[in-house]
Amino acid sequence: MDSFELAERHYLHEADRYGALSQSVSLPLALITGLITALISMVSQIQSSRWAEVALVALCMGAALSLIIAIVNLIRASVRYRYAHPATIAAQLSWRDDFVSRGASRFKAEEELRQMMEREYAECAHVNATNNDKKAGYLEDTRICIIVAVCLLGIAAVPYLIVKSEQQDANVQHAVLNGRLEKPR
Repeated sequence: MDSFELAERHYLHEADRYGALSQSVSLPLALITGLITALISMVSQIQSSRWAEVALVALCMGAALSLIIAIVNLIRASVRYRYAHPATIAAQLSWRDDFVSRGASRFKAEEELRQMMEREYAECAHVNATNNDKKAGYLEDTRICIIVAVCLLGIAAVPYLIVKSEQQDANVQHAVLNGRLEKPR
């Protein structure tokens, strides 16, 4: 494999990698949406300041912060990238024809074109690899933040269930006191 083919392969690899990274944004976005829904559901149950509710608030705040950071990283992984592309075939043919019209041989023009395209492929591949590395880093940070949020919401489920249980007990006691429900025997 000569240097032209190597540069071309590297450019094409980075183009494929860009496509894969761009598609990998949808799953974190769906997870963030689901976690925000769970977070809102848990926080809506808070009514007083007992220890379970304080723990629930603290854990939910940590999860919310983690989700905000995940959203910021997801945005950073999705916008403000300029990908480089080599000259189009039409531009290459035009350049070659112009070179030949200046008195160069067709063979020399093809050789110069090949060297020019080798440089372009290498430069474009470098720019695209740098962009893809940044994008992959932000997506990895997004995944870590989502994992942290899932863990915090999983732990928050314990005080959430305690709060829900106490609320149901209070509703049953209220109903018994108002005579709408018979006392359990």
